[in-house]
Amino acid sequence: MRRLTTFMLLSLAIAGCGSRQGAASPGETPIPPRVSAPATLLPDGTVPWVDEKAGEREIQVPNPVQPGRRDAPACKAGQLTVSMKDWQQLPTTDSETGKGIPGAGMIGTVQARNSSGSDCTLQGEVPARLLVEGQVQPLGYSHTVNDAARQRVTPVGTGASAELRLDWSAPYCGSRTGTQQVELTLPHNGGTLRVPVRRPRWPNCTRSELHPELASYLSSGAFDVPGFTPPMNSPLNKLKVKLEPGRPARAGQRYIYRIDVINPTGTAVPLNPCPGYSQERFSMGDADHQAVNDFTLYRLNCRPVHQVPAHGQIRFEMVTQIPSGITGRSFAVTWKMHARNVNAGLWAETHFTVL
Repeated sequence: MRRLTTFMLLSLAIAGCGSRQGAASPGETPIPPRVSAPATLLPDGTVPWVDEKAGEREIQVPNPVQPGRRDAPACKAGQLTVSMKDWQQLPTTDSETGKGIPGAGMIGTVQARNSSGSDCTLQGEVPARLLVEGQVQPLGYSHTVNDAARQRVTPVGTGASAELRLDWSAPYCGSRTGTQQVELTLPHNGGTLRVPVRRPRWPNCTRSELHPELASYLSSGAFDVPGFTPPMNSPLNKLKVKLEPGRPARAGQRYIYRIDVINPTGTAVPLNPCPGYSQERFSMGDADHQAVNDFTLYRLNCRPVHQVPAHGQIRFEMVTQIPSGITGRSFAVTWKMHARNVNAGLWAETHFTVL
């Protein structure tokens, strides 16, 4: 039987435990100060690189403010109207081939709307059980809640909603027909709710010869504000990027390369506000050296340029430091543009190997 790598299920479950709120509160994550640099071009017209770090708050669209008082009392079951659309199957990977295969686990989201006339709050662990045709299923039940999620207070104003993430792991070999409900016990003696699953689905009944002890678990998180997807309507989405490799460099040296930002349209694209970019550096470790795996946000140097002309391009100089001690190992860099309302897909990304 093929071996399954389930790290994606675990990592997504952990990711669902923390806060999903986009921008940090004022003062929580300071924005780096702006670096003083001249608004000049290099002799060949390239925009020079400036070592200027950026903060995530500069490139993220803040979540809408969640309605409700943070000092309101804990929500009671009678105040909430709950629903759950379906289960989404998580992909897994065959560890021998590296190819994706059908998922072995499911993820679900409970929506809880405050249908009462007063604000309330949700905080803490939310025990959950699965019912099929009204009968509690003999699953393992656990929490995917870290300290930050456990302490997080989610205000739920009148008419506002909160979300709860559930993870259901394989192998599930029980009943695969009938109505499904998820029974939730609200924190702070809030009572019990039964949430109907409108479109029931089931994890795979996949037994592992290597791990016969694996059992199906339903893991619940803590309530959080609903996820927010900002509109991807920035003019920057019209651009393309292209890598111009630099001269060879050795371990311990700076590697200088260039990124061409290309505008294929007939309308100039303003660089206001100036976008940012990331450099992600990676090198495998070995018995004698630690791995390199870091991610840094920078501001693009827009001092000498303010737009990408129609049917034109701007070349930006870029610099990355090759760590010392990298010998006999590859060193790779991923460059990606970041900005508010930008869909930073493949058009805004380039990946290359230096060593």
